[in-house]
Amino acid sequence: MVSAPATRWQRNPPRRVARSSGLRKNLAWSLAGNATYAGMQWATVVVIARTGNTEMVGRFSLALAVTAPITLLAAMSLRTVFVTDPSRQCSFGDYLRVRLTSMLLAFIAIAAVSLHFDHQTRDVILVVGIAKTIDGIGDMLVGVFQKMNDMRRIAMSSILNGTLTTGLVAVSLLTTSSITIACWGSVLASTLSSIVYCSVALRRTASRSEAADIREFPIPVDPRSRLVRSRALVLTALPLGLAASISSATWNVPRYVLGAETSITTLGIFSAISYIPTVINIAAAALAQNLLPKLTNMRNAGEGKRARQLVTRILVLAAAMSLVLSLLSYIFAATLLNAVYGHEYAQHAGLLTLLMATTTAGAAGFVLDAALSAQRRFRGQLAANAFACLVCSAFSFSLIPRAGIVGAGIAVAGMTFALLTIKLALFIISARQPLESESSRSG
Repeated sequence: MVSAPATRWQRNPPRRVARSSGLRKNLAWSLAGNATYAGMQWATVVVIARTGNTEMVGRFSLALAVTAPITLLAAMSLRTVFVTDPSRQCSFGDYLRVRLTSMLLAFIAIAAVSLHFDHQTRDVILVVGIAKTIDGIGDMLVGVFQKMNDMRRIAMSSILNGTLTTGLVAVSLLTTSSITIACWGSVLASTLSSIVYCSVALRRTASRSEAADIREFPIPVDPRSRLVRSRALVLTALPLGLAASISSATWNVPRYVLGAETSITTLGIFSAISYIPTVINIAAAALAQNLLPKLTNMRNAGEGKRARQLVTRILVLAAAMSLVLSLLSYIFAATLLNAVYGHEYAQHAGLLTLLMATTTAGAAGFVLDAALSAQRRFRGQLAANAFACLVCSAFSFSLIPRAGIVGAGIAVAGMTFALLTIKLALFIISARQPLESESSRSG
């Protein structure tokens, strides 16, 4: 790989924010940010369900299911590669150039896919696609804060995004009764939080050597060397991007099949109930977000055994929490659904219990992803997600036509436990192997 021109980052090694703030403080900020964002996403679905109808929920959910795998593939998890990059052979500008190009291609792909749906669903898919590509660009900016271990800025961006999205969607839906117009509120929210806020925050931290690297973009450099670095980034990140895209598509396969085999209304009910267990993923995602730079630093310092012990303790704690939360869900599922969505949804309390048990168990996958990414074992994650996709597809196509919404829940459960088993095996195998050289570490 051709090295990038020396930047202030290389000349002045960064002083890590984490040394003064610590894991607990960063975890608190991550929890606050993720909890608010996920809570507002759920609130948006509740607003659509209460103000609109299950058909609107179905169209909105289908738009998310269509756009997510495409934008995740285009994103290629470059943020993770950027945060875990030990060599810094590529500048932040290289990463941002690749992300801008890939997001443009993502929207073109989303527009092409949307042509296969009716005009109402197509309009919703296009607008949601715009919002997701904007978020994809902002995600790369957020990577600078994560590399600095400045989780407060990341949390503020998430809080702003979630709050604005719910508020603008609610106001638009109440005044126009149009789900398409309401989704434009999400576009505005993404622009303000992912682009405007992050850009302003980066300018305010520009005195730090980490953020100062942003100013290097776009400095004129040899176009050929820049192209070589961009190509190398794509080759490194593509396996992880494919893994993320396949993972998203896997979670959405039951939605695709449910929408095709039943109705958009049934899809709306399943999607609305599925949002409730995501509260479990809030803590798991926040923890994994903080673990990634910490485990990466341990890897670079040769403290592999200590890193494995930390991950093992967290996995044991996650298993205990899974049992407790699954029991609570079994007791209160019907009451919760009736209070949040109404009687029509409360009839499917068993589905919520199944999804809650599945999600709590699968939350350990976030921790395993962080551990494997810190080791830069990207291709292993791709293989695991590809196998899980096959399992989920087999369950979905065989069960949903006969069991409907319950079959969709069983498909999610089968896929989750298959994926968790494979990732745990990969973690155990990687723990027994010495670190690979940098040239082959992406394997």
